[in-house]
Amino acid sequence: RGVVAALVVTLALAAPRVAHACYVCMSGREDDSGRAFLLGSVLLSVLPFALFGGIALWIWRRVRAAERERAASEPPRGAARVPAPDGEEIGARPV
Repeated sequence: RGVVAALVVTLALAAPRVAHACYVCMSGREDDSGRAFLLGSVLLSVLPFALFGGIALWIWRRVRAAERERAASEPPRGAARVPAPDGEEIGARPV
């Protein structure tokens, strides 16, 4: 029973040190570690938006490049297909 009481007293005396180690518990202090925690929190908050924004930008650019390639490979509007002598179309020529 005495050991349990000593352990409780020791934990009660150590509690302020443990609480002081928590950033939220020492928020009144103005030092470099507070600024580092703030910047770290901002970075971790912005990172998911930057990640999803980067993925969306990558997809958008890929779609635009595919559209440009498709437009470059299609004949211009108003072009007519010219039949080959054997009946197949050989390409587009402007009308």
